[in-house]
Amino acid sequence: MKPKRSLFFVIIFLTMVFDASAQRTAYLVLEYMHVKPGNDSAYLQTENLWRKIHLQRQKDTTILDWSVWAVVLPSNINAEYQYVVATVYPGMNAYLKQYANLDVHKIFPGISDDSINHMFAKTGESRDLLRSSVFQILYSEGLGGQHLPNYVLYTQMKAAPGKESDYESLEMKDWRPIHKDLIKNGYESAFNFSRLLFPADASYPYNYAIFRFYNDGKMFDKQDNINFDKYMKANPNAFTNAGKLRTEVHTELLNKVVSLEEEAK
Repeated sequence: MKPKRSLFFVIIFLTMVFDASAQRTAYLVLEYMHVKPGNDSAYLQTENLWRKIHLQRQKDTTILDWSVWAVVLPSNINAEYQYVVATVYPGMNAYLKQYANLDVHKIFPGISDDSINHMFAKTGESRDLLRSSVFQILYSEGLGGQHLPNYVLYTQMKAAPGKESDYESLEMKDWRPIHKDLIKNGYESAFNFSRLLFPADASYPYNYAIFRFYNDGKMFDKQDNINFDKYMKANPNAFTNAGKLRTEVHTELLNKVVSLEEEAK
C-alpha cells in the first residue's frame, strides 16, 4: 500500500526533461495547502500522521528533510493557502519514485489495507492541495546538520528575460558571501537559493526563489539593524546588478509548525 500525493503529469514531465547528471542534485518540493477556517487543528493532526511516514522515508534515504510551515505574513483570512509543505529530495530519481519502496505496514503494524486506505482518505478532508512547485537547490548556507530554524522568509524572484545565467551568477558569486556574513553575525541562521523547474512556463510569474531562515522572531526583527552600506562599499555591483537582473515578485514569512524533529502541538 503506497500513499500518493504527487501529480502524475508532473512526474511524467520531469522524467522527460532530466538527465542522469541531475540525479546528484538536491530538489525542493513545495505543496501549497488550503485549510478551511476552523480546521487547523485537524489539519495539523493529519500532518503529524504524515510525519511518521516521512520519518521512515528519511531513514530509507528517500528524502533529506520534510516540514510544514504556516503563513504568518502577509496576514489574510481569505488567502489562497495557509500552509506550505516542504520536502527535500536527494535527487530527481528519489522524487520520481518517492514511495516506490515504502512499506506502510512497517510504519503502522497490525493495520489492515482497508484501514490504511480509510486513513489516507481521511487525511484529505481537512485540506486541499492546490498545487506543487519543484525547485533545484543551487546552493544553501547554514542548513547542514543543525536544528531547522523556526522562521523563513520566502521570496519569489523573476530573472530578467534572457539573463537567467547572469542572475544566477549574481546570487552565487556576489550575494552568497553577503549571506554568509549575515549568518556569521547572527542576522540570518541559514539561506537557500533555488531555481524553479516546475511549472516550466516562461510566462510564469517567477522562476527562482530565495529562502532566508531565522532561528526565532527576535532574529527576524534585527533585519532593520543590518548595515548594508559596508556590503555596498565592498561590492557595489551586487546591488546595482540586482536591480537590473531580478524582480521581487512576492514575499511571505512562514513559521515552522511540524518537522521531522517535532510534532505539531
